[in-house]
Parts: sequence; C-alpha cells; structure tokens
Amino acid sequence: MPEVTDEPTDAPTGRGRTEASSSATEPPLDRPSDRQPDRHRAPALWLVVGAIVVAAVAAAVDGARSAAIVLGVTLLAAGLARVTRRGREPEGIAVRSTWWDAVVLWGLGGGILLLQGTPGV
Repeated sequence: MPEVTDEPTDAPTGRGRTEASSSATEPPLDRPSDRQPDRHRAPALWLVVGAIVVAAVAAAVDGARSAAIVLGVTLLAAGLARVTRRGREPEGIAVRSTWWDAVVLWGLGGGILLLQGTPGV
C-alpha cells in the first residue's frame, strides 16, 4: 500500500496530501502531532488577569472601593506599558495603535478611579 505524506502539492488531490512510493528512502517530515506546541506567551495579559483576580478578592474581603482602586491602577499601568513598549508589545494589551490603546486604558483607569473617589457613588 502506498505511503501517504502531508507534503504540499500543486496537484488537485485534495487537502495537500500526496501518495509517495514505498521505495522512498527519505525520512518522513515532521507531523504536526510530533512537534511541541508553540506557546503563545503574553505576560502583560496574565498580569492584568492576575490583577483582576486580586480585585475580585479585594472586593470580597474589603469592599468595592478597594477593588476599584486595584482595577484603576492596573489600567493606568497597562496604558503606561503600552506607551513605553512600541509595536505589538506588550502582547495581550496591544490591540489598536499605540496611542489609541493608551488613551482607552488611561481613560477607563482614570474614570474608575474618579468614580470610586466620588462621594455618593
């Protein structure tokens, strides 16, 4: 029975699979299942997630005001990280252009801090 490989091909045999003769002496190419998975690392994103967990714990233990402070400071720090690291860095926070991301993060962080400090809110 002919051996089936995952080599790309221009022939319309369907899904890039071709049949190779059994006399081929070349070792088989790496199959996707044989390779280690590429890990997508986004430390800034995980720091923000950690801060959200800390804010949830602070809300349960101390109240909403302390949780709002944690969230506001986290957003301000994320905006600062976005401005100081150009390009697609920091991964997980970079969504649009650098300044658009910074303005949105600073606006949300400042708004949360302003509202938590306002009496009667």
